[in-house]
Amino acid sequence: MGQPIDKITLKGFKSIRNLEDFPLRPLNILIGANGAGKSNFVSFFTFLREAVEGRLALYVAKKGGGDGHLYMGPKVTHEISAHLHFRPLGYGFHLEPTTDNSLVFSEEHYELDLAKGGSINPPIGKKGHREPQLKYWAEKAADPTVPRSIYDSVSGWTVYHFHDTRSC
Repeated sequence: MGQPIDKITLKGFKSIRNLEDFPLRPLNILIGANGAGKSNFVSFFTFLREAVEGRLALYVAKKGGGDGHLYMGPKVTHEISAHLHFRPLGYGFHLEPTTDNSLVFSEEHYELDLAKGGSINPPIGKKGHREPQLKYWAEKAADPTVPRSIYDSVSGWTVYHFHDTRSC
């Protein structure tokens, strides 16, 4: 099991225009008004888990295509970006829509905060891939410690989503 996620930045995903450094704990409960974005926020974690397992293209196709994952569609939003922090590790990416209604990576990287300050954040793979390269680097890198820990964290997530719209 990898490190627990402690904060997330998410931009351009479904109804989430811009969510900056949102703090998370090992267990999170979201409460809010209908239409506030709770379900879309929760769906991002399933989206990401499917992605790191190499099933992003299939998941996106089954869930309405790439355009349906962009905040207000591709005319308004030109990319989905995410950064997850797993103290002292991080993982981030940018996804752009394509003309065939899918998504491709324009950037993907992992990050390691250094004890003396600063960080290193090497890119993973090349631009234009349809599936994340994190799992590949977790298995094939000369030193897979950082990508393996991030992969283990994300692939081990269990997402529970309960709908209770009764008035209290």
